[in-house]
Amino acid sequence: MGSLISCTVPSGAVTGITIAADGTPQVVVTVCKGRIDGAVLQEDTENSTERPKTSWSHQGAIKDFASWPLAGNAEWPLNKPLPLLPGRTYRLYASTHDNKWSGLSVRFTLDDLAALPVDQVRYVLWATGTTVTTSIAEFRAHACDKS
Repeated sequence: MGSLISCTVPSGAVTGITIAADGTPQVVVTVCKGRIDGAVLQEDTENSTERPKTSWSHQGAIKDFASWPLAGNAEWPLNKPLPLLPGRTYRLYASTHDNKWSGLSVRFTLDDLAALPVDQVRYVLWATGTTVTTSIAEFRAHACDKS
């Protein structure tokens, strides 16, 4: 009799989305355990084989905190643009190229981004799975709390 083995990548980080002072969306990640060196943004659809997605990569491991523009930059290049469209939900999560670690994901829409105050972070609480919005300082201080 055969057995089915399911492998998952352990979550060692919390991924959030924020709006910078200049109005641009930013990815923020607090690493709790392990490391990250990338992130993935994908449309959150029911058909996983047809999900448009893009990713960022970073040379070297991040072991504490990172932030970068959703559009990417020299340190966090975006592999291809993914236009954000009204009425669609997106899922953002930190990752590693070798699939050793990932980050808790956050879901958002364009309406969520429009309602997000500058320097506030939308992310999912580790302990409850509830989506919250807090300051960047609170995110950095408490994103890893598991209780």
